[in-house]
Amino acid sequence: TLRSSRGDAYAVRTMRNHWSNYISDDMLDAAAALGVDAVRIPVGYWIVDAPVNSSSGSALEYGFSPEGFVTGGVNYLRRMLARLRARSMVALIDVHA
Repeated sequence: TLRSSRGDAYAVRTMRNHWSNYISDDMLDAAAALGVDAVRIPVGYWIVDAPVNSSSGSALEYGFSPEGFVTGGVNYLRRMLARLRARSMVALIDVHA
């Protein structure tokens, strides 16, 4: 795993980078121009977990779920929902893992 091979900070940084950059506004604009009006967003069930030893108990905090997954992804999900809404698109949230 990222944590065991590179450490906790690297794992959080990698996931934040992935969440921030995986889908660009240009990609969303191109999809909207093609008539796409719904986007499937797969998320892990831990997206609503607060990190272990959280000071606030909030899933908005970055850290690690009890299973070891990086938390804080809900911040990016909220941003993506706003980006989709601005394009009159909807999201199909696919909870899995």
